[in-house]
Amino acid sequence: MKNLDKYLIQIQEGWIFSDKTISVDLHKFESGEKDKLLIIGFAGSGKTTLGMKLAKKYDCNYTELDDCYYTQDYLKCCYDKIKIPKERGVIEGVEILSVYFKNYQNIKKYINELPVIFMGTSFLISTFRAFKRELAPSKKWWRKSYEIELNKKMADMGGGGNKNSAIRDFFSNQLKTFRKERVRQKGSIVKIYKV
Repeated sequence: MKNLDKYLIQIQEGWIFSDKTISVDLHKFESGEKDKLLIIGFAGSGKTTLGMKLAKKYDCNYTELDDCYYTQDYLKCCYDKIKIPKERGVIEGVEILSVYFKNYQNIKKYINELPVIFMGTSFLISTFRAFKRELAPSKKWWRKSYEIELNKKMADMGGGGNKNSAIRDFFSNQLKTFRKERVRQKGSIVKIYKV
């Protein structure tokens, strides 16, 4: 019975079936009131594809935070790419959650004021896409260094035995919490975003 409950919870939380992709306060970016738009979702959820399309549509910069994983100070790199540039841009990455929840340099309030798109792609579909992408022949050189860095990050995240399950649990809990906080924020306009 306990396993059945766990399975039903996973279905309900977007593990198996995709949820709706939603935008929060997108009108503020479209009108120019805010100069940055954040896109958050699992690896393989379509953040990069959507981010590049939106950057082209709005004729602005596009920034992904993935390369911050390979820097000495991961949080500072993410902070610098989110907060410091003054020009208009689309910023995507699950790393936004790390900076937000650790409240690096008191960035939490700043991030809460930015428009955001939450990708609704299920964990199952996202994982399949990510593995398919990373196993492409052109990525073979990258997989070894990724594995080494992933093990380092696991220690930072408090992950123990099962690497995939620890990462999934860590980011999905943060993603759910941040999504709830932003959707419930007073005055926010939440809409289903058609990808």
